[in-house]
Amino acid sequence: MIRYTIVSLAVLWIGIASAAPVALEPATAGGVSVSLPKGWKTTTDPSHGVFVAQRDPNRKDAPVALVMVQASGSTSTEDQLLDAVVAQVAKNLKVVKREAVPGGGHVLIADGMAGDVKVRVGVIAVAAGGAAIVAMLASKPDEFDKLGGIDLVALMLKSIALPQPAQPAQPAAPPPPAPAAASGGAPSVPALGRALSIKDLAGEWSDVGTSIQGYVNTQTGNYAGYSAVSVNTTYTIAADGALSIKFLGVTTGNVSARAITEQTKGTVTVTPKGMVMIARKNGDAINRTWYVVRGWIDSPDQTIMKINGPWQLRADGTLEDDAWDPLKATNYNSYWVRKTKKP
Repeated sequence: MIRYTIVSLAVLWIGIASAAPVALEPATAGGVSVSLPKGWKTTTDPSHGVFVAQRDPNRKDAPVALVMVQASGSTSTEDQLLDAVVAQVAKNLKVVKREAVPGGGHVLIADGMAGDVKVRVGVIAVAAGGAAIVAMLASKPDEFDKLGGIDLVALMLKSIALPQPAQPAQPAAPPPPAPAAASGGAPSVPALGRALSIKDLAGEWSDVGTSIQGYVNTQTGNYAGYSAVSVNTTYTIAADGALSIKFLGVTTGNVSARAITEQTKGTVTVTPKGMVMIARKNGDAINRTWYVVRGWIDSPDQTIMKINGPWQLRADGTLEDDAWDPLKATNYNSYWVRKTKKP
């Protein structure tokens, strides 16, 4: 089964006051490219998109830069991401600046202690639709601005280029072949061109993703491994709308390997226009979330559904206008795949 993990994040815009004194050069791991300080020793985790650059790994007071790309599955807020990363680098923090960034994201600058070394840490975190990216610079306080400070962090974050995913299989005639991928690398799935019914959704759909947390040694600044949670969620939808959800999560990395399994039930309803409502039981309560089907493509081997959400209804019982605009809220897009059963 072909799977696609698409990271679509909110556009981050930070005005760069002046050119960063430190030149940047690209580094690539697992198909993800990031620009990091030129000449610094770079360590990457090719499987999970973790990048660490150190000016001098042999000096505990040398500056270090870190970038992490979480493809999906993140439930942390931007503030939680900031706190988690900074806590791995410095203690006894004194916050210098903490605020939201216009256009998306949160920024944190704080002073603290990394062992017996005074450090200033600058972090920017962006989280949207289960995906998250974090960029960080840590150095001695008197070097922070000389290196470029938070502007350097913003430049690293903006430099992230995601891998080009494989294209969906071309459908057999009579359906026309899928158009080429749109700019940005997301697979091109044609818009839903017909009315949709619950019978169209019947079957087993899969959605997978990986959430990464990288670590830095507080004494040396060296990359200190990672913990990862890989998830696979299967939605089995019956022709009458009955829903069964199976969740499998596996943790690896610095923590002990273990598996988590959960099963829940609910119902699915769909409107001809392609608005899907999933109702799940939570004790005596029922949690309802809404999605919009933005694309659909059939091939002999599988069906790919481009689905946008989850959304909550407004007070008047309608969805936000952005839910219906295919060019907006793209960070909420995901791709569900249903494998075609062979006769």
